[in-house]
Amino acid sequence: MAADPSPHLRIHLLTAADESDLLAFEITNRDFFAGAVGDRGDEYFRSFSDRHRSLVAENEAGTSMLFVVRDGDGRVVGRVTAMTTEGNLRSQRVLDANGFERVRGGVPAKVEVGGRTEPTVHFVLTLDGPVSRRAGR
Repeated sequence: MAADPSPHLRIHLLTAADESDLLAFEITNRDFFAGAVGDRGDEYFRSFSDRHRSLVAENEAGTSMLFVVRDGDGRVVGRVTAMTTEGNLRSQRVLDANGFERVRGGVPAKVEVGGRTEPTVHFVLTLDGPVSRRAGR
């Protein structure tokens, strides 16, 4: 019997332990992200640790729910927050397909991407149980 060609993905709440794997993912995929949302610049990578600690603190405080996506082998293959730029239709489709709903009035209303200002689209996800139950969907 042939092995399943698609890896099993798991979504995990972002923690301090994810920092090095997530940084490696960001560096490896920098060109892709630059094309999709604009290059974040070298300073983003130099200050990655500080930003990561801040995002983990938001998770711990309950003010945000930021996630990392890992494949069946534990490799980081994505990250999830519920905001995208208006022109990033691919990310919007992923959020729509995974049960997120669009909301009005999210903050920030605009973000700077690659030297230009882009309007944002915000999403929410209403959980019907613990995050771990929904992560395997």
